[in-house]
Amino acid sequence: KSNSSRRNHLQNRVIELSLVAIVLGHENANEGILGSIISDRNPDEWQLVISSIGSVISETPDPGHLDKAKSLISRLLDVRDTAPSDPKWKKSFRGLERFLTLLKDPGDPLVARIIRVVASDTENPWELNDLIEYLHQFKDTHPKTIGELYVSLLTLSTFAPMWPPEKVRDVCQSLMEHSETTSMIDIC
Repeated sequence: KSNSSRRNHLQNRVIELSLVAIVLGHENANEGILGSIISDRNPDEWQLVISSIGSVISETPDPGHLDKAKSLISRLLDVRDTAPSDPKWKKSFRGLERFLTLLKDPGDPLVARIIRVVASDTENPWELNDLIEYLHQFKDTHPKTIGELYVSLLTLSTFAPMWPPEKVRDVCQSLMEHSETTSMIDIC
């Protein structure tokens, strides 16, 4: 491997190990390596943090570990909210939508924040696929919330989330079946 490639690999591993230490409660996100990364606001490093969270947290995480990861994501979003129109954030938060797979309650306020960021920062329509997949899985159990989140997605995105088309249809069909007419009027 080249020195640059090796350095990148080491940087990724250090970030992953820092995340593990935070999730396990051995390190505070305000201090150490991650504290530095957060305060430096380097988009490349933030993107590494966001993309690494999924590899550190399992698909069925311990609730305490998930709470720590959610707290870290919320902290990053809080910093982003201080200057939301700064173009560097688009790169920093790329892949954030994958974190939704860990959130089993679409009513969690973090879900709405993630959807807002992804919808407003997306540069390609296919980046919205994960959002549609997430909404689809809760279409029948949380129709009101899903309708509100879908309207937010449509309102904030410059693209219409149309893929996968069968799941978009299923979400809309479920909203009609559950008499979520306000959401359906806004969507149409």
